[in-house]
Amino acid sequence: MGIFKNIKEVIRHGNELLEVITKDRFGDIWAMAQTNIGVAYSECIDGDRSQNYELGIDHLSKAAEFYYQSGNSQQWSKVANNLAQIYIFRIKGVRFENLEKSINLLGRVLDVCNPSNEPLTWATAHFGLAMVYSEHVGKTMERYLDRAIKHYSKALEVLTKKEHPFMWASIHGNLSTIYSANLRGEKSIDSDRAIYHCQLALEIFTREEYSIHWAGVQHNLGVAYATRQTGIKLENIENSIRYHELALEVRTKENFPDYWAITQQSLAGAYVRRVQGNRIENIRMA
Repeated sequence: MGIFKNIKEVIRHGNELLEVITKDRFGDIWAMAQTNIGVAYSECIDGDRSQNYELGIDHLSKAAEFYYQSGNSQQWSKVANNLAQIYIFRIKGVRFENLEKSINLLGRVLDVCNPSNEPLTWATAHFGLAMVYSEHVGKTMERYLDRAIKHYSKALEVLTKKEHPFMWASIHGNLSTIYSANLRGEKSIDSDRAIYHCQLALEIFTREEYSIHWAGVQHNLGVAYATRQTGIKLENIENSIRYHELALEVRTKENFPDYWAITQQSLAGAYVRRVQGNRIENIRMA
């Protein structure tokens, strides 16, 4: 509850500040306030999520325009990174167009930043592009997923486990999602790759500290083992069921109904594939 209260406080204090300062007289302070409010709205889950995203876009766009016009490319690139993140998850508008806006912004960030002058901003832009390409669907999805993997690899050049453990683990968790989906042309080894990245993510995402992320990785392990083509099939399916059930200990119907439904559906598929036990009982469990 504390973090959500803090987000509301950032928005409240930011708006109070904007009531007494102007862009013309206190430009840098004004732009920083716009940035803080915009980021806060992008992370706020209280109220209308869609409206929060729109408010976040509005405030961050104002800050980005100020920094661009004042020639402050360093600050502009940081704000543009945040703005691009919102477009990835934006609810309003055409999905494809939102993703294209994000790609355009992040591409411009990479025109300004490099690993030498702004390593974290550069890596975050690659992280964002990887997320965008992971969201693309359709006939060319395999090509987009390959791009996502390349951008995640770039981000890992800077986002190390020691310096940025959460983002490092997030990348490995996201890579496990890509590989476990088996949507590329290397299905025979992608499941093993997914398992490898899950194991890395779990070095940081413990159940005690990051229960939601931990459960997501358990789900990915369940998916990966269900489709794994190496090893013993019976053991793979039993592992799949076990990891799905672990995920459901956190992804409950009451607290996370969408994630609960996704994991339940995936678990059902594992039971259908199950060799061990009574066939009729397995289908009933599915």
